[in-house]
Amino acid sequence: MCVLGMRGLEVGTISKRKLKRRNRTSKIWVSLVVAVLVGVFTMQSFSLISKGEEREERKAGLKKQIAKEEQREKELEKEEKYRQTKKYVEDYAHNQLGLVYPDEIIFKANK
Repeated sequence: MCVLGMRGLEVGTISKRKLKRRNRTSKIWVSLVVAVLVGVFTMQSFSLISKGEEREERKAGLKKQIAKEEQREKELEKEEKYRQTKKYVEDYAHNQLGLVYPDEIIFKANK
């Protein structure tokens, strides 16, 4: 059972004006919370994007390094094959050890 006051409102209840004010403040708070959440998600997405870009740069750098190391590996394989030849042994003996063939003539300049 409702008892109506002079303006058609129930006695002992909140007035329409107060209800509108409460609804308005509630909408403002909800809007504020939504705006903060959108801001947080936006910042997180930018952070993830920048991390992704950094990882892509690092990945590109590592690919370059891998290519460089593969080239170095090929050079080492060539050197290994060369060191197993008779030519390498002759060059090493002549240049490092100073050995010569018996029929070879060596000219030395006076110092």
